[in-house]
Amino acid sequence: MKKISSMSVFKAVIVLAAGGMLLWLAVQYFSVFGGLSLSYDFQRESAFVSEWYPKGRALDREQNLKNGDAYQRIVGEPVYINVVVPRSYDRVHATVEYTNPEQPLLEFGVVTSEDPFAVRLQPFQSTVIDQALAEWDVLKDEETGLTLLQREQRYDSVASFIEQPPTDQHVATYQYALHAKYIDESYTSETTPLVIDPYLRGPHRFATYAENEDLDMTLTFVDMNIDFNQDPVLVEVLHDGALIHEATLDDDGDSEATNNISAPRELHVTVPMVEPGMYEYRVNSTNDMVITHIESFQHHFVVVGSLLTVNSAEYAHAFPLLTPSPTIIFTQATQLSARTSHTGSVQALSIDAEKLNVAEVDTPFWWTAQDSANDTQIRQITIPANDVQLQLRGVSAFNEASLFNPNYFIQPLDDNTSIENLDAILFHDYTPPVLDKNTYTQTTTLELDGVAGDRKELSFVLSAPGIDREQYEIAVNKISFQFEREPLWKRIQQRFQ
Repeated sequence: MKKISSMSVFKAVIVLAAGGMLLWLAVQYFSVFGGLSLSYDFQRESAFVSEWYPKGRALDREQNLKNGDAYQRIVGEPVYINVVVPRSYDRVHATVEYTNPEQPLLEFGVVTSEDPFAVRLQPFQSTVIDQALAEWDVLKDEETGLTLLQREQRYDSVASFIEQPPTDQHVATYQYALHAKYIDESYTSETTPLVIDPYLRGPHRFATYAENEDLDMTLTFVDMNIDFNQDPVLVEVLHDGALIHEATLDDDGDSEATNNISAPRELHVTVPMVEPGMYEYRVNSTNDMVITHIESFQHHFVVVGSLLTVNSAEYAHAFPLLTPSPTIIFTQATQLSARTSHTGSVQALSIDAEKLNVAEVDTPFWWTAQDSANDTQIRQITIPANDVQLQLRGVSAFNEASLFNPNYFIQPLDDNTSIENLDAILFHDYTPPVLDKNTYTQTTTLELDGVAGDRKELSFVLSAPGIDREQYEIAVNKISFQFEREPLWKRIQQRFQ
């Protein structure tokens, strides 16, 4: 019998190992079983997974000298990471290992389109929800997937909470729109219209209250024709979150960026004899469109969230009758940001006795009330030179008598939400990350349908609202992707059916 040498055994082992490796790579490449696994631990550059970018928001890779672990710190948002795969997949499970000392809210998602740019975000971490889950009463509704957290239990089911939300408690909602039925028992209808004359540029949202009367508003628009596009206007009317009416205004016929200012045109929006409650107007338009005049027969009338006033010298050439003058608004919001795009509109806003200096262009400047728990105090904001995009956490009005809070004390959870100010949290589709020592691990599943292109070059996004404003940071130690599609045998079977 021929003796087999140890060298032959060694060579055979090498060949088998190489063959096994090639077979494994082929299985991965062709997704024979429908899966592909990729991971990146930031030790060195990867051919398949990039580093986080852009620079400035994501710092260079670093290494812990004590244990040799590599990581990348994130100090701004949003940040992106690119992944290259050999073929398209249907979904991906993304797992991130990271440290997060202070950032209150994280969301993770995929870029679905570059032009126009669009992302699809999903919950990743809310430290407010995590703390409440550990300390408060927890109610789950298996049928709807909703979870209700209560500091002190007042409701015995999620359904009863949704059916009759509290009007005297501070509630945060996440991944769910809760509509409390607003009723004003002292309301009386008006026979003369409320008039709002500050010019407002671009899309806006308004809320009003009506009771057994015609819902009635007239908007006057001017098209500046600055950009190459058509500028139709769509006004949607919603009640309890449901669309009940639409009104449209066609483009003025000029889509060639001529800078020809159109003649003023009116859009009348009316809904006959509405039941008591809050109604929302969503004015969908481009930034070419300017609202120069509003009349409403409902005098409870507020701007929801963002507004951009343009009673400014910057627009004097477009509106000869415009008189640049300060705009005054009233709000109970406890936080806002302000930014401008023109050097001539750098200015200091007044919020009661405080100043908010908008010191440079294209940069948001933030104000937070010192008594941020007091969301019943009415504050007066003065915008001296206008041409400032205000983003408020709440609503505002152009006169104090019009101000009302259509959502009572119910607000979407965001990076400024403090658990100390809350009585309840209602959320959907959120699972807290796993914490081991100082490292969190979170996995989220992203469906890839609707992503533009061949889905072989994917960009993922991590959003951390407010991280740069508060000078927080997170550090990512590892990111893994498990891609899925139909197995090869099933795809072949489907092709020949």
